[in-house]
Amino acid sequence: MRRHTMVAVMVGVAAGCLLLPGTTLAQSAVDPEARRLLQAALEARNRRVAEVDNYTLIQEVNGSETSLYFEKRMVDGVAVFVVGNGPGETAPRDEAKLFGQLGAHARLAGQDEVDGAMCHRLETSNLENLDLMPRGSGAEKYSLKTLTLWLDPEAQVVRRMMMEGEAQANGQTIPITIEVQLQDYRSVGTMYEPFRTVMKISGLNEAVGGGDPKQAEEMKRAQAEMARLREQMASMPPEQRKMMEAQLAPMLKRMEGMMGPEGMQFVTTVKSIVVNRGPPENR
Repeated sequence: MRRHTMVAVMVGVAAGCLLLPGTTLAQSAVDPEARRLLQAALEARNRRVAEVDNYTLIQEVNGSETSLYFEKRMVDGVAVFVVGNGPGETAPRDEAKLFGQLGAHARLAGQDEVDGAMCHRLETSNLENLDLMPRGSGAEKYSLKTLTLWLDPEAQVVRRMMMEGEAQANGQTIPITIEVQLQDYRSVGTMYEPFRTVMKISGLNEAVGGGDPKQAEEMKRAQAEMARLREQMASMPPEQRKMMEAQLAPMLKRMEGMMGPEGMQFVTTVKSIVVNRGPPENR
């Protein structure tokens, strides 16, 4: 599952929210309580996946179904799940590196309620050298500046994340904000995974357009066309509207998520997780 476009890379960063092996963080004073909380969460995660060797994730992203297979491997001394037949990309929501690397840098900033759970708000800043943009993407570098996560100490899972940074595109610096809400956690064997993830990315439309007024105008026209199509469908007779919605609704949903006026939004719904059954083609 290689990512060759800026959108895909940003989605990968937010969905996995992992600090890659080469990432470094600026030194800061250690907050012992934040470190303890993250270490406890890491240990809980390791217990949950101790007997898991592989799993297949079947999910829908903005209405499009995908199936991904992951295998457990050791990466930099840490057991993580990577794409089974890929180049070693880490699985979405695998918290191993996130918890492990942020322990010495995060600080406990307070508590907030998220989806009915009281969570610790952990903040990390001074992140450096996180270069994720593929050459030739139009945005040559994305720099992650701050990362905030809301950790549920009872369930030992992350329920919300917020990332702020900057993208360099065609000589311009464009602020990017990524918010990830991890919802509807369910047990699958010993695993405990969110079955619904909502990711909102603001600033990415501008970064993809590289600040080009023509591309911005084209995006506005596309948004207007979608709105006009919605209005036309609403005025159709019921039977005709039902037929058009069946044909066009999935496509419109995906396009509106990609080109929303307030930024891009991706809703991921897990349909099933198959554990320790090996690659799908071998079943």
